Amino acid sequence: AAAGRRMASGAQQEGPVYRGIVDKLTRGLEPQKLSLLDDSAKHSSHAAMKGIEGGESHFQVSVVSDKFEGLSRVKRHQLVYSLLDEHFK
Repeated sequence: AAAGRRMASGAQQEGPVYRGIVDKLTRGLEPQKLSLLDDSAKHSSHAAMKGIEGGESHFQVSVVSDKFEGLSRVKRHQLVYSLLDEHFK
């Protein structure tokens, strides 16, 4: 990880969804700090998770970026959601 960025994973190895999220947020936000925690293991027994391959379903993200300057909290969230749109489908 680049200086100033901390990435943590609850999984033993980073899967394709994890790597995709890091890539999209890094390219789209050029963050000073990016923290990503894969919380999927905590939700693996939920009924909605049955049959989901790879098990990458729940993440905690914290981002510090100059791209958020002047944006409300809602607009910041909308920006992140727009970058990660394909992961929510």
